[in-house]
Amino acid sequence: MSDHFPIVLVGNALSLMVAATRLARNGADVAIVNSGKNWGGHFTTITCKGIAFDAGMVLHEFTSYNAQGGGLLGALGSHYIDGLRYWFGEIASVYGQLEALRPDVLDPATNRIVKAETDDTFLFTVQFANGGLATMTSSFAATPTRGARIVVMGDRGTLIAEQPGPNPMEDGIVIGSRDGSPLQPLETPKQYVPFKDARDHRLMAFRLLVRDFTAGIDRGMSPAPNFTDGLRCQEVLDAVRESSRSGRKVEIRGS
Repeated sequence: MSDHFPIVLVGNALSLMVAATRLARNGADVAIVNSGKNWGGHFTTITCKGIAFDAGMVLHEFTSYNAQGGGLLGALGSHYIDGLRYWFGEIASVYGQLEALRPDVLDPATNRIVKAETDDTFLFTVQFANGGLATMTSSFAATPTRGARIVVMGDRGTLIAEQPGPNPMEDGIVIGSRDGSPLQPLETPKQYVPFKDARDHRLMAFRLLVRDFTAGIDRGMSPAPNFTDGLRCQEVLDAVRESSRSGRKVEIRGS
């Protein structure tokens, strides 16, 4: 045993087990905190000294409590903020609005209808450090759902990607246009689909992330998405919430 504090990993996702194994092989002391459920799933909350907090994808996080890290902005918007930063660079300022359009929700702990403390609907507009703009609108209050649509437009072309749910499909179609030509389907570059995994359409992307993550551990580096990416995403999330409270545009200090 080393004389320093162990690395504590919280969760029960398979990627966490891979990370713990690689860290241990490299001589690190690793402690795993989880709910005792099967590996590969998510647990709703962990309670410490009477306080419940979110340590994964919680069952009712879209319409639950602030203390559990709930809300659609954090549950779904955070992933798209990650994508926006990856595609277009750092975000310099944010204007946003959060709403609970269906505030009456079922508390699974008491089986009673309670008032949600978190958002089920959000919109935000961000300005990137390079001058570009992006807007996102999402709601869990709408019925029926229409999935997601991503549109990227510039002075020389357009890209459009649609998906039936919150997660993109492994074999999804992107259509595009350059210099005013008609929109047409585009072939996905092979580096983004190096293999198929018939078990679940989400697994291929996660396996690529785990591969990069374990390679980073072996090489002593921190590939994206890393702690800095998580921090930048959290700064944008906080700015959206602050903007919703104040009604003003919020500058991102870390950009």
